[in-house]
Amino acid sequence: MNATEARLIIFDTNAVNLLPPSGLRADIIRKLRQSGHHKVAVPWMVMEELVAHQTKHYPDKYRAVVNTLAKLREALPWELKISLEPIDLNRLVAHWRSEYEEVFEVIETSGGAARKALAREAMALPPAKATKERSEGGRDAAVWFSILEYLEENPDEEVCFVTNNTKDFGDGATYPYPMNEDVRGLEGRLTRLTDFDAVVSKFTKEVSGQDAEAAAEELLRSLSVRDRGRGRRSRCSAHRSGSSVWTPPRRPFSGVSGSPLPKPSC
Repeated sequence: MNATEARLIIFDTNAVNLLPPSGLRADIIRKLRQSGHHKVAVPWMVMEELVAHQTKHYPDKYRAVVNTLAKLREALPWELKISLEPIDLNRLVAHWRSEYEEVFEVIETSGGAARKALAREAMALPPAKATKERSEGGRDAAVWFSILEYLEENPDEEVCFVTNNTKDFGDGATYPYPMNEDVRGLEGRLTRLTDFDAVVSKFTKEVSGQDAEAAAEELLRSLSVRDRGRGRRSRCSAHRSGSSVWTPPRRPFSGVSGSPLPKPSC
């Protein structure tokens, strides 16, 4: 392993938004982490966005149920014997944060990085921007400064940032002002991929034969496949010694440093 081999893969929200923690993609992330060769993380701001996207509609849905029950009570000539537990947003937030913290490491955002992000938004400078009515992009700026801060604090590591937001973050080859100044001296240690499939292609390897059979057996032991494998065997099957082994249909099994992994293609 080179001194600056990409050990840390950092996902932006758009690459893992609404990721099911028991799904195949989450299993791949766990395998990458278990390989011992890679760390997989999200900045603190991305973690907050992942949690928010799973929970932000809960209060409105709760109020809708309350209003529906009130209308039903008005329509009935008898007492409606049904109760609704009190709204508990903190409980739901804690649930999703716990779920995602089991999948990802979290790159903390320091107070200094947060202040830089807010100042960058106030000035509407990349990765923040100006709209017709206001400046926005403070969260993107917080993600950006968290990554740079990690690189500065870990000089022997390389980061691969996974995002399809080239409009705000640049294309990874060139950066708009003042991001080009932000990243000066760190350019060679910060690479870019655009989506989850690109991560699978770069950080896993194709295997076949006995290795693929071992990968299939290991995959079948995973929680997500046990939960969903029954309904998918009719579409995703391979035959070995007269028996059926679950395997994605469009690509051989992949492995990370000896740990087989599937591409989540079905």
